[in-house]
Amino acid sequence: MSQSTAKKGNRALRREATEQKLVAALETVILRDGFEKLGINRIADEAGVGKDLIYRYFDGLPGLVNHWVSESANWPSAAELIGSESAEFQALPVNERIKRTFINYTRALRKRPVLVQVMAAQLMLPSDVTIGIEKASARISDELTILVSELSQDNLQRIVSLSLLVISSSNYLAIRATKQPVFYGLDLSSDASWHHIEGIIAEMVDCYLNQPRG
Repeated sequence: MSQSTAKKGNRALRREATEQKLVAALETVILRDGFEKLGINRIADEAGVGKDLIYRYFDGLPGLVNHWVSESANWPSAAELIGSESAEFQALPVNERIKRTFINYTRALRKRPVLVQVMAAQLMLPSDVTIGIEKASARISDELTILVSELSQDNLQRIVSLSLLVISSSNYLAIRATKQPVFYGLDLSSDASWHHIEGIIAEMVDCYLNQPRG
């Protein structure tokens, strides 16, 4: 290996390490200070690097956030939503598959406080920084569609419609839990309250999918 090749390799490794530091600093600042206080200087200080590197590597703060969303954000995967082996999941009745998927999504949100903060910012602080979030957050609807793709088109459309209600409600409640956790008498910081919400989701699925078409 030539000396110039070795130097290029070392630079690539240093850049990768710096990018990882900046992504970690982004998450730390969001959790500690909130998305509304996210800024170049805070992230650079947290990472211990010059802010010029954020511009050099990501073309600024929006680029860093979009990189985190597309590459590093821990979005719920199909495997996590299923919660079991695919064959076992597919063997369940349709209602049980849908209930499990919705409930596992709600549980996944509670494990991802940074993601919830970003979702809140997408709603309350729309800007160039949040512009790439909507496209990435649409992954969940794609995952749900894949999971039920073997159903008839009629049933699939009903499930997509139900998903719109359940997923948006779960998103709101997860966001609410980080801002004002008491909602309709439920303490959203409590596991017991979320267990109650899961029961409501299960009832909604059964009532909606079992009712005859009008």
